[in-house]
Amino acid sequence: MRKTFYTLCALLWAVPALGAPLSLDIHTPTSPKPMQFAKVYFLPDWRQNDLSLDEDTDCSSYPLTSCKPPMVPDASSRCPFNSLFFSRCLCPENYKICELPTYGSGLACDGKYQTCEEDTERACKEQNPNYTNSCPAGTEPDPNKRCSYDSSYGECCNTCANYPDTEIKDGYEASGKCIDCNGVTHYQLKPKDCGSGFVHCDNGGAPGAQECKSGEDVLYSNCKANCSAEYNLSSCPAHVVCEECDGKYKPTGCAANYIDEEKYWNGE
Repeated sequence: MRKTFYTLCALLWAVPALGAPLSLDIHTPTSPKPMQFAKVYFLPDWRQNDLSLDEDTDCSSYPLTSCKPPMVPDASSRCPFNSLFFSRCLCPENYKICELPTYGSGLACDGKYQTCEEDTERACKEQNPNYTNSCPAGTEPDPNKRCSYDSSYGECCNTCANYPDTEIKDGYEASGKCIDCNGVTHYQLKPKDCGSGFVHCDNGGAPGAQECKSGEDVLYSNCKANCSAEYNLSSCPAHVVCEECDGKYKPTGCAANYIDEEKYWNGE
């Protein structure tokens, strides 16, 4: 029996490291027993030597062993023969999509976050950069332009308190305008500039002169002459020399070869 044991040890020592499986029939005096030997590879050696396992223990289609945070392994994608390997990562179950006006904080995972925090001002500014909850002097909240997330935010519109007129009157022109919350246009007015060709006339314009209204005053291109009371004749008498002023006449002497009878008898 001892001899048989030594013989078996010698055979095991002689098996080559890369040899094929060996089958030996060892006979003992009592009963023969067949023995088989198989080569064993550790996992790193299996991958480096491009070897494959039997199909019922193959994890090659499960290439992942870790996920980039905050993602975690999908439990349903683990290799059934070795849970160290899996094929898919997914977001943790407690991650969710943040609906406006909330925003996610921390690490994002496919657009989802573990925590959502409300930020109404940010949401309203993203909806319209002009939205505010504080209107400056001379303005008021526009009731037609409010933030859908918080009605205390919105655009401001003008009260137009310094624009008293809603139309441009004759003789005036606009020096400024303002549109109020209801879309009505208001104006600041000033007297119309008629230009240097028009002047103010105390006695009105000359016949045929052009007119231009500036404010409440009417300007003319030419003024009516300022005639004294001496110009009291509507026409110049015969044989008399006259001066004319605005269609009125005053005598200044007699025509040639005529004498002034009154001056003649007075010795003049």
